[in-house]
Amino acid sequence: MSSDIALPALSADAQGDIRKRRLILSLSGGGYRGLFTAHVLEQLFNRFGAGAPSDRVDMFAGTSIGGIIATALARGCTPARAKKLLLDRGQRIFPTTRFRTVKRTLGKALYDPANLRAAINEAIPDAEHVKLSAVKVPLLMPTVDWGSSKLHLLASGGMAESDALGLTLMDAMLATSAAPTYLPPHRAANHVFVDGGLVANAPDVLALQCARKLWGADADIRMISIGTASPQEGRDPMSMPGRGITLVQPLLEVVMTAQEIQAVRSAQADLGPENYVRLNFTIPAAQQHRVGLDLANAASTQLLQSLGDECIAALGLREQTLLKSLLGARNVPAAGA
Repeated sequence: MSSDIALPALSADAQGDIRKRRLILSLSGGGYRGLFTAHVLEQLFNRFGAGAPSDRVDMFAGTSIGGIIATALARGCTPARAKKLLLDRGQRIFPTTRFRTVKRTLGKALYDPANLRAAINEAIPDAEHVKLSAVKVPLLMPTVDWGSSKLHLLASGGMAESDALGLTLMDAMLATSAAPTYLPPHRAANHVFVDGGLVANAPDVLALQCARKLWGADADIRMISIGTASPQEGRDPMSMPGRGITLVQPLLEVVMTAQEIQAVRSAQADLGPENYVRLNFTIPAAQQHRVGLDLANAASTQLLQSLGDECIAALGLREQTLLKSLLGARNVPAAGA
């Protein structure tokens, strides 16, 4: 048996207020764990959405794989297609690699960015030619400028931070996702860029700051923030490597996760529960070895989608009602229906 959430009829003033709302979709980084993000997005729009993300979202923000997915959605790609591309291309982007430690010791990236470029071209055929600054919808991707060690905001849609380097969409996506040791730094416009997750793995706060500059400090801003099922709790203290090159990967993940936790807390405190929905489902400690930034095997694929289903199933009534109002569905099935 199923039932619908009954919402009161909206007055003309209330309907006007809804039209004035601004919705930000903010997507965290996490390599192949972005499959969780894409799966959650697909389920969200199947259940709560009316129309494509590009019809409902006023600003897209994303870091690393989140930036790639955000750009694809901003260019009209559906969540289902973004997910399918990860399923189809994941093992080519992150193939099983021998001599991982040796490669890292020699300073070589583990993976060829050509495979990631090919996947992006399939999702966004004009990515090599369209300038980021030419995109009309506000789109924000953080990266780090290796030369200056500064956060560099790649942005479009009339934001004050709009990219002045003239980067293409492809350059911007490769710049935000150039995770050290996994992929080589991305060189473009006489700059060298590395993964934005080093500074802003969850771009929530950056997106909120840019939105207020764009729309004014009193703008009625709502945000849907989606993680990548990162292991934010339950780490085994004994699993931390003691020294050497084996520290690189876990330290990178800790840096990204620590920033993500803080950014989410800050955005939650700023916007409040009535304006902010965070969707994430932490991997249980016993299963953390089954997923990773570059694990694109059958076990990780199944687990990430299963965690996405659990995330949607765990939504409370308040969150469902807010998601319905933001994404435009006509009715919302009760949880567990």
